[in-house]
Amino acid sequence: MNVYVISAGGVQPGSVDDLPALLKDPDNLVWVDMPICDPAGVSVLTEVFDFHPMAIRDCVERNRVPKVHAYPDHMFVVLHAPERGKRGHVHYIELDQFAGPNYVVTVHGPLNPVVDPQVALRETSAVLRRIEAGRLAPSTPYELSYAIVSALARNQEAYIETLTSDVWQLEQRVTGGDIDDPQEFINDMFRARHGLLAV
Repeated sequence: MNVYVISAGGVQPGSVDDLPALLKDPDNLVWVDMPICDPAGVSVLTEVFDFHPMAIRDCVERNRVPKVHAYPDHMFVVLHAPERGKRGHVHYIELDQFAGPNYVVTVHGPLNPVVDPQVALRETSAVLRRIEAGRLAPSTPYELSYAIVSALARNQEAYIETLTSDVWQLEQRVTGGDIDDPQEFINDMFRARHGLLAV
């Protein structure tokens, strides 16, 4: 679990033990990034942030669809990004996010064991690098949340571009009469269909 304190001067690492004090200072923008919602993560979500038990359960378990819940003092969002696996399988990479008065908590949802764990951290790592390099200076939780969601959307756009290219190539094969192996062509069509349905 990583704790960051973001200010006009950049980003500084924090510690889990310091979270209560960091959150009490309204001038701090605190970002907690949890690569996995393990028992220590559940403890922080419960004891430090006092999030709703159903939202915490959503961080521990896989969610099949995106969702948004508005609570009196924060928002909870479940997002997914597609990741192409072997033989055209599409993995849903889940990113759960809490945004409150002076904090953002990102929780990387349960991950299929065949997916590289670094894939789940792709968007948050990219945002952190931008902040560290001085190319991004969020001053509110909503600016930080927007940056993370935008990174996820850019990756989804790239995925859609790849699918569009695959469909275009299938169309070219059909219109060009270039279907040497009909069974393989049907397999390629179903892989493209699966990818499109996943998005």
